[in-house]
Amino acid sequence: MTNKRLIQIRSKQHEINDIGTAIFHYAISKHMVSRSINRNDYGIDELIDVVNTSNFDSKVIKILPGQMFAIQLKSTTTDSQRFTFVRSIN
Repeated sequence: MTNKRLIQIRSKQHEINDIGTAIFHYAISKHMVSRSINRNDYGIDELIDVVNTSNFDSKVIKILPGQMFAIQLKSTTTDSQRFTFVRSIN
């Protein structure tokens, strides 16, 4: 009888995707709130809440007015430092 174990392997692309997601979260953190979809699928990866900045009693406050949109992240290992945003409205 052979003793076989199921071993999970973390692929290089999964590491690249995690790094890309972290960079995205950092890049938008002052302007938007991100809600990650915790499912590996081929559709929506993040729900984004727009943040509006306003002055109230000499204080800067940030308001979430209920404007949201969904995105799908794509990560790559190229050396270019850029974000490409593609808007798709159905």
